Amino acid sequence: MRVLLCLILLLLTTKATCDNRKIVIAFEPLPPFITEGKEGLTVDMLRAIEQKSAFRFDVRLMTYSRAKHELKYGRIDIAGHTPKGLETATFYQYALELDWQIQTT
Repeated sequence: MRVLLCLILLLLTTKATCDNRKIVIAFEPLPPFITEGKEGLTVDMLRAIEQKSAFRFDVRLMTYSRAKHELKYGRIDIAGHTPKGLETATFYQYALELDWQIQTT
């Protein structure tokens, strides 16, 4: 969980300033990280970051393909939980994939 927190903070500092900017993040439901009710481990982590920083998150649910489309046209800031290494070269013309992982049991 600590690695995921560092990942989010690193990503956010490259996209936002510290002036209470709202960061729009799109997720496809992926329990237990995020559910249809916008609950789960990822949402808990984002809310904890909000409590300790000036960042505010607008969590939106949509399909992954829709999130890619919204990211491409700048209507969201982050497409969360992207499948590592499974994208086309076109995707990387407008997106950055971080090569980080979290070990789980």
